[in-house]
Amino acid sequence: MNFLRSILDAVLPPHDDARIASRLTLEEIGALARPMTVRGTFAVFPYQDRRIRAMVRAIKYYGETGVLEPLGAVAAEHLAALLDEESLEKRKTLMCPIPSSPARLRARGYNQAERIARMIHAHLPSGMGIEYVPNLLSREDRETQVHARRSRADNIRGAFYVTNYGSQTSIIKNARVILVDDVLKTGATIKDATRALKAAGAKSVIPFAIAH
Repeated sequence: MNFLRSILDAVLPPHDDARIASRLTLEEIGALARPMTVRGTFAVFPYQDRRIRAMVRAIKYYGETGVLEPLGAVAAEHLAALLDEESLEKRKTLMCPIPSSPARLRARGYNQAERIARMIHAHLPSGMGIEYVPNLLSREDRETQVHARRSRADNIRGAFYVTNYGSQTSIIKNARVILVDDVLKTGATIKDATRALKAAGAKSVIPFAIAH
């Protein structure tokens, strides 16, 4: 496998981020975890670490999928520990990713948060009874090149909404929702997605990011 990858790398040199990410092992990823809560969101890894930054960027911009398996395993372990502390009781618990905008989805062909969330869910103990609902939320197209924190918050406000509102509110009502994103930046994205879920009847929302 490594020999084949070396040949492919020589013929089609990958971006540095993809190269770094593809070589990260389960043990290395696990050792890089520095879980903490930032602005109300539980995040597993520090984005300033070069390897974590490369991994996140490779998944997001270059469609790297090989690292998703070990990343999902490590992230699921931390999420399970968090949920154990939160106590799931008997309440219905859902998991959904932050959705991409239609324009972004057309350009990339995938939603990196959905790929990450799906792999995390696959590694969670089945006994936890968490239902994965990938299309729970949708997102309007908005201007993406907004840098100031205040402007970003204003730009994203109201962008998220529940997909097929009439039929999915019954799923969301009184549920606890785990909201998965790749990177926590200003917190504006998580905040607005949380607003949409709570407006549809979610009892609580647990924001969970890979990096901060």
